[in-house]
Amino acid sequence: MQLPNAVRILLVVALTAAFVWLDLVTPAHVVVTGLYLFPLSIAAWYCGVGVTVAVATTSVLVSLYVSGRNFPSSTPFWERVLSDFSVGIVFVAFASLLIYLKNNHERDEAGDDTDALTGISNRSGFLDRLVTERARTARFGHEFSLVLIDIDNLRHLLDTQGKRTRDDLLQAVSLSLKNMLRATDVVGRTGEGQFALLLFATNVETSRIVLTRLNQSLSRLLASYDSYIRLFVGAGVVLHDSKLSTAELMTGADAMLSSIKAGTKDNISIEIL
Repeated sequence: MQLPNAVRILLVVALTAAFVWLDLVTPAHVVVTGLYLFPLSIAAWYCGVGVTVAVATTSVLVSLYVSGRNFPSSTPFWERVLSDFSVGIVFVAFASLLIYLKNNHERDEAGDDTDALTGISNRSGFLDRLVTERARTARFGHEFSLVLIDIDNLRHLLDTQGKRTRDDLLQAVSLSLKNMLRATDVVGRTGEGQFALLLFATNVETSRIVLTRLNQSLSRLLASYDSYIRLFVGAGVVLHDSKLSTAELMTGADAMLSSIKAGTKDNISIEIL
């Protein structure tokens, strides 16, 4: 079980205070400076930059005070400065390294479920959210809409204007979707030119209103890049008593989108799944 942040901060403060006391009362030949790295490690990994800076500053100041008491009065000034600098740089470097490693660790964890180009959920992350929402729907009786959006003819844009323009378009689409939807809705990129949405607490009527607005806005956006690009939108409203599994929901939505692209349906289609 993860400790609350307040408890972690209190632990860091208690350990730091204990080592400060130990540093002050032990004889000069007993070096306990390395013990400060323990609460500093906890602070850097679990408590944030502010607490880390406070612990590092306290550790450095106390270490410098204790070491300063042990210098003979005849010690040259530059030797004191060199000693103080070496102590300080150890704490700063150690804390900076831990914070760097923690940030990289968090980015790697987020990257498992995040599309690198657009910053939204990738297919894996989206499917995880779909599983969660499917279970919630069955438990609480809420409806939601599973929407698939396909941007066709991206190859023409890539061939005529290059990869950078294609990437700019995909980023613009993801940003537009996030801006048009509620904060509680989910946006994911599930393929090269495919996006998927989860619209919570929506039925057929509300889904049609949302998708009509999305279709109009995205169509204008796509036309500003390349008139050959086409947009297809398919949505399945998942009822609370639906017996379909998560995989079957995606299969049904994919089939609907394929029908739209084949020309057997309008470019916006909504069905009950």
